[in-house]
Amino acid sequence: MLRRVIDKAEAGGEVRIAVMGGSITEGARAGSQDRQWGSVFAQGWRELFPKATIVYRNCGIGATGSEIGAFRYERDVASFKPDLVVVEFGVNDQEGEAATQQMRGIIRHALRTKSSVMLLEMAKKNGTNAQKSHLVAARECGAPVISYRDAVTNAFAAGTLRWDDIGADGVHPNRRGHALAGELLNLYVRDTYRRYRHERTSRPPIPDIVQKFPFERGSFFLN
Repeated sequence: MLRRVIDKAEAGGEVRIAVMGGSITEGARAGSQDRQWGSVFAQGWRELFPKATIVYRNCGIGATGSEIGAFRYERDVASFKPDLVVVEFGVNDQEGEAATQQMRGIIRHALRTKSSVMLLEMAKKNGTNAQKSHLVAARECGAPVISYRDAVTNAFAAGTLRWDDIGADGVHPNRRGHALAGELLNLYVRDTYRRYRHERTSRPPIPDIVQKFPFERGSFFLN
């Protein structure tokens, strides 16, 4: 899915990016609009594809989860006609079947309206979120999941990071946390682009054959 967006950006086209979530996406504790994780992510596309025009919309609304998100998707996101949507409801949803169904609805709505979709799974200070439930829906639909929770939990265990370094309170990231979330997304995009370019350049040419046959240019003609 993401490769279609990369093709458009690489060709210098207009790429429309939307982010959807709760108060974290809306920008709580980021300090300024350009420091919000969604803005950091959009800027990453501008830097990676300088010939493209990146149009960005923040569709975050505080204190909302994927249930409300599924119902407001058409008005707030689909109307923007995004090429790529990043959905962040990890800390607002509760683990369980409802979270899976609601996230499945958002992802399928995005795909049905021709948008590529990614999930960003943030985390509370205690490490909880609805990632497990969201993963079920994401895997069914082939949507990549970028886990901020896993990244910071591993760093905590290694002793290279503390919650106070990235958290403004028990739920919201501070400026550094927003920057980290945006950069995790950008790392995924850059890695996908790198592997995609490698695959395109490493494809072997069509081999020559000793005896020529016309089948490779076969076609039907109707009178």
